[in-house]
Amino acid sequence: MALTLHWRLAYLIALAHSFSRSRCLPNVRSISAGLNRVQPSDSLGEYRFFVDIEADSSQPTVQAALSELADHTETLKVFGSYALT
Repeated sequence: MALTLHWRLAYLIALAHSFSRSRCLPNVRSISAGLNRVQPSDSLGEYRFFVDIEADSSQPTVQAALSELADHTETLKVFGSYALT
């Protein structure tokens, strides 16, 4: 019996304004089969979100979406992709 791997991608975004979040969420939906977690935290005038989605960062569509996401955020830090069985 073969194991099925499900990939997850974890990253942090920082936004200058809370309304910028609406620009980022469609991007997340375009690359992910599921949004596992969004954890907000305010930090000195920035709106930061830790995001965990179902996606594989080695896929070209995911890389393109992350590049586009970087254009709409103050900071984009990708922690990495990991597989779940």
